[in-house]
Amino acid sequence: MWRATHLSRMCSIVWRMACIAVLVCCMPPDSRAQTRSSADVQPPVRVLMQWQPQAQFAGFIMAYEKGFFRAAGLPTVQLLWSKLGDKPIHRLCAGEVEFATAWLATGLLRRIEGLDPVNIGQYMQKSATMMVARAGRGITKPEDLTGKVLLSWGGDFDSEFRMFLAAFAIKPKAVFPLSNSLAPMLQGAADASQAMYYNEYYSLLERGLRKKDLVEFHYADAGLNFVGDGLFTTSRYRDEHPDICAAVNAAVIKGWAYAFAHEEETLDTVLRYTKANSVVTNRGHQRWMLQVVKDLVTHGVGPDPADWGQLRRADYDFIVDALKSQGRDVSKLSYETLFRPVPVK
Repeated sequence: MWRATHLSRMCSIVWRMACIAVLVCCMPPDSRAQTRSSADVQPPVRVLMQWQPQAQFAGFIMAYEKGFFRAAGLPTVQLLWSKLGDKPIHRLCAGEVEFATAWLATGLLRRIEGLDPVNIGQYMQKSATMMVARAGRGITKPEDLTGKVLLSWGGDFDSEFRMFLAAFAIKPKAVFPLSNSLAPMLQGAADASQAMYYNEYYSLLERGLRKKDLVEFHYADAGLNFVGDGLFTTSRYRDEHPDICAAVNAAVIKGWAYAFAHEEETLDTVLRYTKANSVVTNRGHQRWMLQVVKDLVTHGVGPDPADWGQLRRADYDFIVDALKSQGRDVSKLSYETLFRPVPVK
């Protein structure tokens, strides 16, 4: 009798364990992951962009949407967006995020201030910054900006603006802050303004102005190549998590390649992001931006994604020399301590 009862209990236990095993196997992958111990769950990998969602960040968006992060072993990547006044590198170094995008000059300025950001992928190889003026106002060459009223963003953008002024010995009558609108220039209160070719410049075309109605001075064309967006992390995070750094960089480059090769799908996706974040834009503007950004990413390195994301020493040296000429202490800066990509295994 005892043996029969014991055998019945053992069969019941085995049956319950078998049922539990079947249920776990039938659970969705995400649910099964939640049943693992906390030691096996990867912490969030947060990537902070320096502005709102737009085609400027299409490589990150498509890497996320097409599953390139997950395929690289990063199932918990989060894309975060900035607003006016945010300081992504400060937030990065404060431990609020693991990665942040920024211009190369911004990363260098933060290192001068004592922070420790490192660049693991320099995506934009060319500056998109320019000065733009209305035609018919006596401005045909950079030197004509002397005695004129100019608009500039200031802040981290001030170094290249000052470099442009110095390169052509420009002495403006006044320089006023530029916000998100070129209205002061359109209304005649300013003669010329700093602008991004993929952004503010296109907004002028949207207002009905034609290319012949504008005078353009592109910084890169004048040899003032302050390269744009790169991917930063902290030196400590890079040393402690080299595999994650390599995987994020590789996934983003794959995202850029996909975005450039699938323009319409990318525009659909970017516009879904802009709508979700209440960003006022349109397909025409985002198409222009994506096409300009493609030129910025491939400039000087070619169309092969295997060559993207590099920081050319000449571009680094130029910006450091520019900062030095403006009285910045660059004695502790070096190419090797700033640019620290992790090769993909």
